[in-house]
Amino acid sequence: MRPEMTPTFARMVASRASQLAKPVRWFSVPQLYRYERPQRGRLREHYQLNMDILGDTGPAGDAEIIAAAIDVLRELGLTADDIVVRLSDRVLVGDVLAGAGLDQGARMTAFAALDRLEKAGRDAVLAVLHEQGIDGERVFGAMESAFGLAPGALGMPGAREDVQLPEATAGNLGEVFALLEHGGYGPFVQFDPGLVRGLAYYTDTVFEIWERTGELRAICGGGRYDTLLASLTRVDLPAAGFGMGDVVLGELLGDRGLVPESSARIDDYVVCVSEDARPAALRLARQLRDTGRRVRLDLHLRGVGKQFKAANRCGAGRAIVLGPEELARGVAKIREMAGGGEVEVSLETLARTGGGPG
Repeated sequence: MRPEMTPTFARMVASRASQLAKPVRWFSVPQLYRYERPQRGRLREHYQLNMDILGDTGPAGDAEIIAAAIDVLRELGLTADDIVVRLSDRVLVGDVLAGAGLDQGARMTAFAALDRLEKAGRDAVLAVLHEQGIDGERVFGAMESAFGLAPGALGMPGAREDVQLPEATAGNLGEVFALLEHGGYGPFVQFDPGLVRGLAYYTDTVFEIWERTGELRAICGGGRYDTLLASLTRVDLPAAGFGMGDVVLGELLGDRGLVPESSARIDDYVVCVSEDARPAALRLARQLRDTGRRVRLDLHLRGVGKQFKAANRCGAGRAIVLGPEELARGVAKIREMAGGGEVEVSLETLARTGGGPG
C-alpha cells in the first residue's frame, strides 16, 4: 500500500532515464493509503492526481507545474476568488534561518516544525523547536524581520496578505512569480514565507493550493525536488511536481455546488419476449455497447411487463423489444420510455450505428 507516489515515480524514471526525451512530463492518478484519523478532508484511502516535470532546473519548469495545477482547478469551475496558491522557496527561507545562526541540521528541524504552523499554531511550533534546542522566538523574529512582518505576525490570520517578496533576495522565486504573472495566473498566487513543506526531499520552490477562506485543508501541494532521484538511484535528474488528492477537492467542489452530476442512466434495455430471442439479445447488447451505448438486459427470462418496469426503474432511455415476429423480419421494436412512441429499426442498423430514438 503506497503512502505517496513520488519516490516510486523517481525509481521508475531512473530505470529508463537514458531513453526518455527531456524534459519528461508525466501524470498519474494512483490510489494511496495513509494512517489517518478519518475526518472531513482526510481519509485513510484516497486517489491523487500527480503531475511532474523532470530534466529542467529553471523557474520555467516550476511555473509550468504550478500553472498546470491551477488549470486543473479552473477546469472544474474554481476561480481566483475560490483558491489561492501559496508559494515560497526553501532556499530563500533557509538563508534567513542561516542568518539567524541555524546550521544545516537545525534548519531541517525548523522546516519540519514550521510545516505544522498552519495546523498546530505558533505556540506548538515554538514548543517543538525548544525541545530540539532551537530558539523558536529567534527563528520567528528573523523571518518576520526579513519579510517585513510585524513581531508575532508569522502564522497569524491575514499576515500573508501583508508580506512582500524581497526583491534583493528573490532569485529563482521572483522569476517564478514573473512567469506566472505573464501567463495570467497572477491573481491566483501569493508569497507565503511561512510555507516550507516538511518533506525533506524538497529543495527550492514549494507551494500549496488552499481554499480562500481556509476552512479546508490544502487541496494540493508540491515543489522542486532536485536531489531525490540521485539519493534513491544513480541518476541525477532535477524535478518538480505536485499531488492533488480527491478528498479535499471533493469537499470544496461540493461546497461550491460544482460537483458534476454523475448519471447512472441506461441508454437501452433489451426486452426478450421469449427464451429463443436470448442469443439475439445478447448479440445485440454487445453490438450496441460497441457503439458507445449503455445497455442492460435481464439475466433470466421473465414477463415482458416486468422487463418494462425494470427498464423504467433504471432510467433507460428506450426499450428494445425482440420477439419471434421481429426476429423473423430482422427488426426490433424501439419504444421511447419518456414519450411511449414506438418505431421499428432493422437489427443491421442498430448493430452498425445504435440508431433510433432515445
